[in-house]
Amino acid sequence: MARDIIVEPINGGADDAKRSLRIIAKRIKNTRSANRKVSIWLVRWVNQNFKSQGGKVGGWKPFKHGGRRMPGGAIDASAKLLQDTGRLRISFNPFFSKTEAGIGSGLRYSITHELGYPHRNLPARRMLPIASDPGVIAGIRKIYVAHVSKALR
Repeated sequence: MARDIIVEPINGGADDAKRSLRIIAKRIKNTRSANRKVSIWLVRWVNQNFKSQGGKVGGWKPFKHGGRRMPGGAIDASAKLLQDTGRLRISFNPFFSKTEAGIGSGLRYSITHELGYPHRNLPARRMLPIASDPGVIAGIRKIYVAHVSKALR
């Protein structure tokens, strides 16, 4: 003999679902903390790029004479590219808000090294990540996926 299944409506079910969805949407929309994490991830990326002398972007073009030319004409073969004092590397600071995340340097010469300066035979030595780099996309996506997953809990 077949049994009849009786389903009783749950009072306020639709209203509870709508309320829950509004809460989830609000959590997802609040990206400030996720953007902060992205900006910190970008700082780590830049630091790793400096440590590997451009290894994250295919390597930086080496010194023209095999090392840094010192006063008097001697060559310091142990010198690291863009890292004489460390000032350039530590000048990159994260920034973030509700709507954006990034990294930048306040040093005027950082853009010259990033893009190069052909008139002075200075090659471009990319220090910053670019959005089309698959590793950058994957790293940032991971942060935002975690943000959405947390909002759904």
